[in-house]
Amino acid sequence: MPMTRLLPALFATLLLLSCTAASAESWEPQVGDVVFHTSTSRQSEAVRAATRSQWSHVGMVVKDGKSWAVIEAVQPVRVVPLTEFLDRGVDRKYEAWRPKTPLSSEQAKALSQAARSFEGRDYDLYFGWDDELIYCSELIWKAYSNGLGIDLSTPRALSDFDLSSPAVAALMKKRWPGGVPADVAVSPQDLAESALLERVGSR
Repeated sequence: MPMTRLLPALFATLLLLSCTAASAESWEPQVGDVVFHTSTSRQSEAVRAATRSQWSHVGMVVKDGKSWAVIEAVQPVRVVPLTEFLDRGVDRKYEAWRPKTPLSSEQAKALSQAARSFEGRDYDLYFGWDDELIYCSELIWKAYSNGLGIDLSTPRALSDFDLSSPAVAALMKKRWPGGVPADVAVSPQDLAESALLERVGSR
């Protein structure tokens, strides 16, 4: 192809890529935004298989001083810079979701306080529903429930998840040698499918 015809085509391609990147990065965080990514933890594959989701971890946007941050349930529940949370996901991919009904400043404050009340709590490897230990999606669900009286999803029995994959079977054998307990849980995918949230950003 002659150079005079090739240059416009290259320019158009670069412009398209530039616009796509800008669109992916145009998310403006707000307190309460629910952010999903795929973690690199050892249980990530099993979580994704059991929940039939591309996401295995979730956190919630809060303010840390004047900076944007995410509170997440790892070991232990902690607040980390937003950029650190986003960059830690596989291929730096994420999705951000937000309540369809905007939060008032009072609601945002109550939600943040409810989430941060769990700060320092140990991670729950067994996905129990009590408050002594906390896992990632449980933290977000309980922050919304305790802080705003909003249930983002309906907790379901652990036995209702897909337990058929080898990764899940290996995890079950290690953590629950006596069988899956009669407990309820919420997963990152349950939150992503909440009718109360809408997607506001991704990469």
